[in-house]
Amino acid sequence: MLAEKVVPIKNENDDGSKRGFNTEVYDQIMRFIRDFSRSSENTGSAYERDIRNFFLKTRDKQIEHLIKNDLEYTIEEFEDYYAYLIDERKVSIVTANRYIGAISECIKHLRRRRLINDISFLDIKKHSGTTDRYGILTLNEVEKMAELASKQGRGNIGRIKQLMILFALDTCARRNDCLTIKWSNFTVNEHDVGIHMIGKGNKDFKPSISKEFYNELLTLKQSESEFVFNIHVNTVNRMMDDLRRDMNIPKERNIVFHSFKKTGVQFIWKKTGDINQARKAANHSSIKTTDIYINREENYGIMGAISSGSSVDEELFEGASHEELLKAIRGLGKDQQMYINLQLNKQK
Repeated sequence: MLAEKVVPIKNENDDGSKRGFNTEVYDQIMRFIRDFSRSSENTGSAYERDIRNFFLKTRDKQIEHLIKNDLEYTIEEFEDYYAYLIDERKVSIVTANRYIGAISECIKHLRRRRLINDISFLDIKKHSGTTDRYGILTLNEVEKMAELASKQGRGNIGRIKQLMILFALDTCARRNDCLTIKWSNFTVNEHDVGIHMIGKGNKDFKPSISKEFYNELLTLKQSESEFVFNIHVNTVNRMMDDLRRDMNIPKERNIVFHSFKKTGVQFIWKKTGDINQARKAANHSSIKTTDIYINREENYGIMGAISSGSSVDEELFEGASHEELLKAIRGLGKDQQMYINLQLNKQK
């Protein structure tokens, strides 16, 4: 992990000559990064990259060479960097806000360590952005993706991909949550298996899964690895590229690994009818964030009937035979069948 690479740094070479960087500022920045790396190596790496890019652009220096005076900014300088991200680097507003967020947290850490006094420059107006840029999938599509992924790669790589997709759907976990979860994070209870993870923003994330699914995950267990999904993030990214291509998913839908989480949140909302339950499943602090994930206009084909000008008898099922109902249900997608089964389960 990145945290293991952070070691005390001498400001002198072995021959006693001075090195060309400032230990005080650099050490504190790396301490900040190390804290995030403990829960997520990918987050620590992303924060380090964001911070390095910021100081390289605004001070023309690597963080190893920063001195205290380099930490003093005007609000105009910070506004200009934000504009640079959006206007010149052409990153999305959401991504620009994430970059600024990482930099701001680092600056606040440096103030706590008394390396900077005035951080009022952080108070800039940021544009609003949402995670709605990520597309959502149907359960049918997720099932198909898991099936296709199971055939990718050598050895058990396909099985790892398949179960990782299903795990993300079942627990509403992010990609990084999946890549960092360890066997030690599971607790087998009487009726289910609890999971304790540290999610985005260092928040506790405690989903649960069935014992049956846990037993499937155990087929991946290798004595030499503490991680459940022993796979590299680049392999996951390539998997998504292949799945989008194989399923002819248009670019406009913007389907990414995070789409599995969105589909899982949508399912919880449909299952319970309670957005607060969906919020808890997504590990969101705000219902407003969860609301972005939910597709309230999902209608399972009713619009097709209306658009075609057809007239549908809303009570037609009342007079249908048992066999006719079964035939109709078998013709539905997995999503609709799942919701019917959930309703039947409530009647027991």
